[in-house]
Amino acid sequence: MKHQFSLRAEWTGNQGSGTSGYRDYRRDVTLQAVGPGEISGSSARAFHGDETRWNPEQLLLGALAQCHTLSYLHHATAAGVVVTGMAVAVEGTLETESSGAGRMTAATLRPEVWLADESQREQADGLHEPAHRDCFIANSLGFPVEIAPQRPRQMPHLPEFSSRLGAPIAVARPRPANRPSQVSGLQERPTEVEPVMREDRPSGCLLYTSDAADDSLRGD
Repeated sequence: MKHQFSLRAEWTGNQGSGTSGYRDYRRDVTLQAVGPGEISGSSARAFHGDETRWNPEQLLLGALAQCHTLSYLHHATAAGVVVTGMAVAVEGTLETESSGAGRMTAATLRPEVWLADESQREQADGLHEPAHRDCFIANSLGFPVEIAPQRPRQMPHLPEFSSRLGAPIAVARPRPANRPSQVSGLQERPTEVEPVMREDRPSGCLLYTSDAADDSLRGD
Protein backbone atom coordinates (compact mmCIF):
# COMPACT_ATOMS: atom_id res chain seq x y z
CA MET A 1 0.00 0.00 0.00
CA LYS A 2 1.34 3.42 -0.93
CA HIS A 3 0.78 6.68 0.98
CA GLN A 4 1.56 10.09 -0.46
CA PHE A 5 2.77 13.06 1.58
CA SER A 6 3.38 16.61 0.41
CA LEU A 7 4.55 19.99 1.65
CA ARG A 8 6.00 23.18 0.22
CA ALA A 9 9.32 24.80 1.10
CA GLU A 10 9.61 28.53 0.29
CA TRP A 11 12.83 30.52 0.58
CA THR A 12 12.10 33.83 2.32
CA GLY A 13 15.64 35.16 2.78
CA ASN A 14 15.99 37.59 -0.14
CA GLN A 15 17.35 40.84 1.30
CA GLY A 16 16.95 42.81 -1.92
CA SER A 17 19.88 41.60 -4.00
CA GLY A 18 19.07 37.90 -4.13
CA THR A 19 22.03 35.56 -4.21
CA SER A 20 24.45 38.23 -5.47
CA GLY A 21 26.92 37.19 -2.76
CA TYR A 22 27.31 34.30 -0.37
CA ARG A 23 26.65 36.58 2.60
CA ASP A 24 24.02 38.72 0.88
CA TYR A 25 21.03 36.52 1.64
CA ARG A 26 19.46 34.81 4.62
CA ARG A 27 18.96 31.06 4.71
CA ASP A 28 15.36 31.43 5.93
CA VAL A 29 12.91 28.87 4.62
CA THR A 30 9.24 28.38 5.48
CA LEU A 31 7.82 24.87 5.37
CA GLN A 32 4.09 24.74 4.66
CA ALA A 33 1.66 21.84 4.77
CA VAL A 34 -2.10 21.61 4.81
CA GLY A 35 -3.20 20.91 8.36
CA PRO A 36 -0.22 21.61 10.65
CA GLY A 37 0.58 24.99 9.04
CA GLU A 38 4.10 26.42 8.90
CA ILE A 39 7.55 25.66 10.34
CA SER A 40 10.32 28.28 10.26
CA GLY A 41 13.50 26.76 8.88
CA SER A 42 17.05 27.80 8.12
CA SER A 43 20.48 26.24 7.80
CA ALA A 44 22.56 25.46 10.87
CA ARG A 45 24.54 28.30 12.44
CA ALA A 46 27.77 26.70 11.17
CA PHE A 47 26.47 27.30 7.66
CA HIS A 48 25.42 30.95 8.19
CA GLY A 49 21.89 30.05 9.27
CA ASP A 50 19.56 31.35 11.96
CA GLU A 51 19.85 29.21 15.09
CA THR A 52 16.36 30.26 16.23
CA ARG A 53 14.89 28.31 13.30
CA TRP A 54 14.83 24.58 12.65
CA ASN A 55 17.65 23.37 10.41
CA PRO A 56 17.36 20.31 8.11
CA GLU A 57 19.56 18.18 10.35
CA GLN A 58 17.33 18.85 13.36
CA LEU A 59 14.21 18.13 11.34
CA LEU A 60 15.68 14.82 10.19
CA LEU A 61 16.59 13.80 13.74
CA GLY A 62 13.21 14.99 14.95
CA ALA A 63 11.46 12.80 12.39
CA LEU A 64 13.56 9.83 13.51
CA ALA A 65 12.83 10.38 17.21
CA GLN A 66 9.13 10.96 16.62
CA CYS A 67 8.83 7.88 14.41
CA HIS A 68 10.59 5.71 17.01
CA THR A 69 8.29 7.03 19.74
CA LEU A 70 5.12 6.25 17.80
CA SER A 71 6.38 2.84 16.71
CA TYR A 72 7.34 2.01 20.30
CA LEU A 73 3.93 3.00 21.66
CA HIS A 74 2.31 0.69 19.09
CA HIS A 75 4.44 -2.27 20.16
CA ALA A 76 3.90 -1.50 23.84
CA THR A 77 0.15 -1.56 23.34
CA ALA A 78 0.34 -4.85 21.46
CA ALA A 79 2.49 -6.37 24.23
CA GLY A 80 0.26 -5.21 27.07
CA VAL A 81 2.89 -2.84 28.46
CA VAL A 82 1.21 0.30 29.77
CA VAL A 83 3.37 3.35 29.03
CA THR A 84 2.52 6.50 30.97
CA GLY A 85 5.19 8.77 29.50
CA MET A 86 8.01 8.74 26.96
CA ALA A 87 10.77 11.08 25.85
CA VAL A 88 13.53 10.50 23.31
CA ALA A 89 16.75 12.49 23.17
CA VAL A 90 18.60 12.16 19.89
CA GLU A 91 22.08 13.07 18.70
CA GLY A 92 23.36 12.96 15.15
CA THR A 93 26.71 13.34 13.42
CA LEU A 94 27.13 15.29 10.18
CA GLU A 95 30.38 14.97 8.23
CA THR A 96 31.33 17.41 5.49
CA GLU A 97 33.92 17.20 2.74
CA SER A 98 36.23 19.81 1.24
CA SER A 99 34.04 19.88 -1.85
CA GLY A 100 31.14 21.16 0.25
CA ALA A 101 29.17 17.92 0.18
CA GLY A 102 28.14 16.31 3.43
CA ARG A 103 26.02 13.57 4.94
CA MET A 104 24.67 12.33 8.23
CA THR A 105 26.80 9.37 9.28
CA ALA A 106 25.30 8.23 12.60
CA ALA A 107 22.58 8.89 15.14
CA THR A 108 21.87 7.77 18.68
CA LEU A 109 18.42 7.63 20.29
CA ARG A 110 18.25 7.79 24.08
CA PRO A 111 14.65 6.94 25.00
CA GLU A 112 13.19 7.25 28.48
CA VAL A 113 9.98 5.33 29.15
CA TRP A 114 7.73 5.63 32.20
CA LEU A 115 5.63 2.58 33.05
CA ALA A 116 2.48 1.95 35.02
CA ASP A 117 4.07 -1.29 36.27
CA GLU A 118 7.82 -1.09 36.85
CA SER A 119 8.05 -4.91 36.97
CA GLN A 120 7.68 -4.81 33.16
CA ARG A 121 10.90 -2.83 32.72
CA GLU A 122 12.88 -5.63 31.06
CA GLN A 123 10.05 -6.36 28.65
CA ALA A 124 9.64 -2.64 27.93
CA ASP A 125 13.34 -2.21 27.15
CA GLY A 126 13.12 -5.12 24.71
CA LEU A 127 10.41 -3.37 22.70
CA HIS A 128 12.85 -0.81 21.30
CA GLU A 129 14.25 -3.37 18.87
CA PRO A 130 10.97 -4.14 17.06
CA ALA A 131 10.01 -0.45 17.28
CA HIS A 132 13.21 0.50 15.46
CA ARG A 133 12.80 -2.34 12.99
CA ASP A 134 9.34 -1.12 11.99
CA CYS A 135 10.05 2.63 12.07
CA PHE A 136 9.34 4.10 8.62
CA ILE A 137 11.95 6.85 8.97
CA ALA A 138 14.68 4.58 10.33
CA ASN A 139 14.12 2.22 7.40
CA SER A 140 14.62 5.15 5.01
CA LEU A 141 17.99 6.27 6.35
CA GLY A 142 21.41 5.39 5.00
CA PHE A 143 23.33 5.57 8.27
CA PRO A 144 23.37 3.44 11.44
CA VAL A 145 21.11 4.31 14.37
CA GLU A 146 21.99 3.23 17.90
CA ILE A 147 19.26 2.77 20.53
CA ALA A 148 20.42 3.40 24.10
CA PRO A 149 17.50 3.15 26.58
CA GLN A 150 17.93 5.39 29.62
CA ARG A 151 16.76 4.93 33.18
CA PRO A 152 13.72 7.21 33.42
CA ARG A 153 14.02 10.20 35.69
CA GLN A 154 11.17 11.63 37.71
CA MET A 155 8.73 13.14 35.25
CA PRO A 156 8.67 16.94 35.56
CA HIS A 157 5.38 18.62 36.38
CA LEU A 158 4.58 20.71 33.34
CA PRO A 159 2.64 23.96 33.78
CA GLU A 160 -1.00 23.97 32.90
CA PHE A 161 -1.95 26.14 29.96
CA SER A 162 -5.03 28.10 29.09
CA SER A 163 -5.82 29.98 25.90
CA ARG A 164 -6.50 33.69 25.83
CA LEU A 165 -6.74 35.63 22.59
CA GLY A 166 -5.28 32.64 20.80
CA ALA A 167 -2.03 32.57 22.80
CA PRO A 168 -1.06 29.89 25.34
CA ILE A 169 -0.70 31.31 28.83
CA ALA A 170 0.79 29.37 31.71
CA VAL A 171 -1.44 29.15 34.76
CA ALA A 172 0.54 29.27 37.98
CA ARG A 173 -0.72 27.01 40.71
CA PRO A 174 -1.36 28.94 43.97
CA ARG A 175 1.09 28.24 46.75
CA PRO A 176 -0.16 27.45 50.26
CA ALA A 177 -0.11 30.55 52.42
CA ASN A 178 2.04 30.63 55.55
CA ARG A 179 0.14 30.41 58.82
CA PRO A 180 -0.25 33.96 60.18
CA SER A 181 1.52 34.91 63.40
CA GLN A 182 -0.46 35.07 66.59
CA VAL A 183 -0.76 38.68 67.75
CA SER A 184 -1.46 37.73 71.34
CA GLY A 185 1.89 36.74 72.81
CA LEU A 186 3.64 37.14 69.39
CA GLN A 187 4.87 33.55 69.42
CA GLU A 188 5.73 33.75 65.70
CA ARG A 189 7.58 36.65 64.13
CA PRO A 190 7.85 36.04 60.35
CA THR A 191 9.14 39.58 59.62
CA GLU A 192 11.09 42.35 61.29
CA VAL A 193 7.88 44.33 61.83
CA GLU A 194 5.37 43.31 64.49
CA PRO A 195 2.20 44.84 65.96
CA VAL A 196 2.26 46.26 69.51
CA MET A 197 -0.42 47.88 71.63
CA ARG A 198 -0.05 51.52 72.71
CA GLU A 199 -1.67 52.68 75.91
CA ASP A 200 -2.31 56.12 74.44
CA ARG A 201 -4.37 54.71 71.57
CA PRO A 202 -7.93 53.40 71.63
CA SER A 203 -8.44 49.75 72.50
CA GLY A 204 -7.99 47.48 69.51
CA CYS A 205 -5.72 49.92 67.60
CA LEU A 206 -2.43 48.35 66.50
CA LEU A 207 0.76 50.25 65.80
CA TYR A 208 3.36 48.61 63.55
CA THR A 209 6.89 49.44 64.59
CA SER A 210 10.40 48.15 63.95
CA ASP A 211 12.29 45.83 66.30
CA ALA A 212 14.46 48.70 67.50
CA ALA A 213 11.50 50.88 68.38
CA ASP A 214 9.76 47.86 69.89
CA ASP A 215 12.73 47.17 72.13
CA SER A 216 12.60 50.74 73.40
CA LEU A 217 8.91 50.31 74.26
CA ARG A 218 9.72 47.18 76.24
CA GLY A 219 12.53 48.92 78.07
CA ASP A 220 15.11 46.28 77.00
